[in-house]
Amino acid sequence: MKLKEKVAIISGGGTGIGAATAARFRKEGAEVVIMGRRREPLEAVAKATGSVFVVGDAGVTEDARSAVALAKERFGGVRSEEHTSELQSHSFISYAV
Repeated sequence: MKLKEKVAIISGGGTGIGAATAARFRKEGAEVVIMGRRREPLEAVAKATGSVFVVGDAGVTEDARSAVALAKERFGGVRSEEHTSELQSHSFISYAV
């Protein structure tokens, strides 16, 4: 339970590294909001991990604000951030607590 009392927003959370990160964070005790552009994979990951989700693009200000608003509404705010994306088939993650 390394992440107990943490709240994370994970972009790209419907597939790949983002989905795996959501699963790991939940396993470690964090509350998780996943975000992505396709509803179906987000629903599947949310159901499998106990996360909540927002359909949107993290690069669009209003969509990002929606994810933060959901985190505030459901969990009282954000206490960590996780960003995942792909650039020329290479994935990268930045993490801050």
